[in-house]
Amino acid sequence: MIGGVSFEFSTALPDGSDYNITVSNQPSGQNCSIANGSGIINGTNIDNILLSCSSWGTAMLIENNDTGLASTPQITIDTVGNAIAVWAQSDGTRTSIWTNRYTAGGTWGNPELIETDDAGNAVTPQIAVDGSGNALAVWSQSDGDRNNIWANRYTAGGAWGTAQMIETDNANSATAPQITVNDSGDAMAVWQQIDGSGISNIWANHYASASTWGTAETIEFNTRDAITPQVTMDTNGNAIAIWSQDDSFRFNIQTNRYTAGSGWNPYTQLLESIQAGSAETPQVAFDSAGNAIAAWSHYDGSRYSIWTNRYTAGAPWSIEKLIENHDISDARAPQIITDANNNAQVIWTHAAEGAIRANHYTAATDSWEGDVLVSGDISEITNGVQAATDSSGNAIVLWSQTSGGGAQMDIWVSHYVTGNWSTAILIESDSTGAAVNPQIATGSNGDTIAVWSQMNGSMENIWFNRVE
Repeated sequence: MIGGVSFEFSTALPDGSDYNITVSNQPSGQNCSIANGSGIINGTNIDNILLSCSSWGTAMLIENNDTGLASTPQITIDTVGNAIAVWAQSDGTRTSIWTNRYTAGGTWGNPELIETDDAGNAVTPQIAVDGSGNALAVWSQSDGDRNNIWANRYTAGGAWGTAQMIETDNANSATAPQITVNDSGDAMAVWQQIDGSGISNIWANHYASASTWGTAETIEFNTRDAITPQVTMDTNGNAIAIWSQDDSFRFNIQTNRYTAGSGWNPYTQLLESIQAGSAETPQVAFDSAGNAIAAWSHYDGSRYSIWTNRYTAGAPWSIEKLIENHDISDARAPQIITDANNNAQVIWTHAAEGAIRANHYTAATDSWEGDVLVSGDISEITNGVQAATDSSGNAIVLWSQTSGGGAQMDIWVSHYVTGNWSTAILIESDSTGAAVNPQIATGSNGDTIAVWSQMNGSMENIWFNRVE
């Protein structure tokens, strides 16, 4: 059926024939998928094939507090399509952490503060949600002398709790927090923290489902700077952290693994062995089977390329692999998404030539399909690439892009359905100021919401759009 109307193909298939219906080209501005699209003709007409199409709505504000700039939004979405956004917002004196909640199929609520410590600025919020709709947010907040890591918890159907500090090492500042939550509600936060000698270390704290935070601990044991941590958690509560580590000659990619019930390994592992230049901006993601993929940008002496390494549950990490060969410009800022069939996409930016590119990993064959263009052949500046996927493996990538080579930045998206990327489309049309810092979340049922910050003259606000 198409739009509720039955459709009959002009050529009949003989009894016993295989059939496989796909969308060969996505309609402009729409994302279409097919249910019950394959099978075998068995003596009767096939009347249960359903074509469904969705499109982006109209961009709207989710906050209108114009006492100060609102920036660095983050978004998470639960299994039924409820979403929570957090962001940092200035009141003209200090920066605080605000939130708003979207009810599935409904509207946004009213923005509210989730912390009230006015000793100093609160910045870089992150948020994640569990399978029941409970959420945890973390951020870095100054006490007037140094930055600490704070957290707050939202209870599904209820309200936010009281913000609490989750680390108490006062030697120096703690910044760049990240958080991951699994469906059961177990969580892990990581961050970088400077010690009394001025060295940046990687720290972590574990949250037990519907319980309390544990004790913060360092999870790497080197004597030089470790920065930009990322973390992921599987369904059993095991976690993997990854970061960029200085070895006095270059930065390399290091990792540590947390085993549920046992804790972090007493050692770290190097994920790459190229000595030509530094490895930066690592990302890591588990699949549903407990395997993980790490990706990063690596300088080889001439340019930055995208590399990956794969962890198989119960086995060691493999050998690093180059997954892009577009040698015209630097490849930076990779992002990773995985689907329910344990396939993965790695997406990255070639900012200098205005290109977003991707490579798809197929778990069944343990192979990468090849580096492809996502954004189309453009001559603009692109940055801030983000990605999300639903349980069927349909992916959405969005990014911020210049318009006509000028200072104006807009938010663009492309959809990946049945093996192909769609033509990129614009999802906001406010040309009064730059739209930057896009984030996206997709629920298992396909509900998708994007947020970003956008200048409007001298003011910066938080905007959203959703797939309808």
